Amino acid sequence: MSPAPKTRHQIIVGEIYLNARGFEAAGGGLALASPIDVVLSDDTVLQPDVIYICQARRHIIGDCVSGPPDLVIEVLSEGHERRDTVEKLALYARFGVPEYWIIDPRTETIQFLILDSGRYVHHTGLDNQYQSPRLSEVRIDLAQFWREIRRRLP
Repeated sequence: MSPAPKTRHQIIVGEIYLNARGFEAAGGGLALASPIDVVLSDDTVLQPDVIYICQARRHIIGDCVSGPPDLVIEVLSEGHERRDTVEKLALYARFGVPEYWIIDPRTETIQFLILDSGRYVHHTGLDNQYQSPRLSEVRIDLAQFWREIRRRLP
């Protein structure tokens, strides 16, 4: 059995999930935190840390999520970075996940990746703010996010 995620990882997952609940309130979609099965094909089932599905695509939600979420968020775990930055990145692109965020706890950074012609391209925020180019309700204040993470750490 794999060891449980570390405290910092879980604090970040919780805080990004709270932000995603804000997307819900603004746009009528649904945010879910792991564990939740995301079924991309008969032989590809993943459990991202946090997902967001916009209101227009809520029909993919049942006992599991059947199809690509609009946004997948993964928090890197020490020793398992390759899984999220290479293997899952390739799978999410292959199965058409439109937006993928990779959060690095060590560097306190978030890579905002937008699917474009089957490949992810990096997007950046302005003045510590990120606004999704695809979903108007998806935005995050990065300075506030990392301040809250540091405040909650033991």
